[in-house]
Amino acid sequence: MEKKDIINLILKDEETAKFIKDNKINDDEIINSFAKLSLYQANKKACLNCDGSICNSDAFGLRSYLELDQNGRIRIVYEDCPLVKVFDPNNLEVMDYTDPDITIEMNKARLGLLKRLNKFSENYKNGKFAKGIYLYGPYGVGKSLIILNYAKQLVSDGSKVLFTYYPDLVRRIQSMFGTGELESLILKLKKADILIIDDIGREANTPYIRDEILGPILQYRCDNNLPMFMTSNREFDLLEKHLSETASSVDSVKAKAIMARIKYLMDEYELVDKDYRN
Repeated sequence: MEKKDIINLILKDEETAKFIKDNKINDDEIINSFAKLSLYQANKKACLNCDGSICNSDAFGLRSYLELDQNGRIRIVYEDCPLVKVFDPNNLEVMDYTDPDITIEMNKARLGLLKRLNKFSENYKNGKFAKGIYLYGPYGVGKSLIILNYAKQLVSDGSKVLFTYYPDLVRRIQSMFGTGELESLILKLKKADILIIDDIGREANTPYIRDEILGPILQYRCDNNLPMFMTSNREFDLLEKHLSETASSVDSVKAKAIMARIKYLMDEYELVDKDYRN
């Protein structure tokens, strides 16, 4: 596509054309900001005739608009959407996790993921069995933050969500061994309306955690069609390898059994983006 065709495509939207004219934005800046402008226009289209029940914007529960930064470059700014239901913190339990102090850009790398999450919301809201997402990708691309923000939308829709950081959950379970609190914790993980396990694959894998904790949780949720999400730095094949290896043995059969349950509950989705922590 030639430069003039790209510019004409952007200027077809009246609001975008007015913003460009009012701010005297040159053609080079339009070309450099093509992805942002396209994303803004997609968001605006998603908000047309929306009643707030299912958010189709790239940023859940937010509306977007354009402005110039201090260097005169176009950027997308987000504000709360008044139509989206109010988040009820009592329906979201977050265990062993603190929000990182980072800002994630909304870009085209996330559009496919966000559309897939919205598809889950629509099916779940209509009472259909909906497979969650096993979200994997490099360190720092914002997997945990995206899924936690999505959990807040699910809560706003009336669901109860349990979000847990898996490496610390494993340590918590190990510290509870032999106490009455452990069974209560496992029951909570089994029965949560929607369970999100963050950063699986970074824990120290043991036969006990794999076979006596994770396996029964996954089996219960499979038997009862209870939705689940996971994030990881490892794709399915690498997670299976991780689950098969412990300090004392390699058991590929039990790892395959775990993976079969994960694949029943979740579809694999790769997120490719830059490292926002650095």
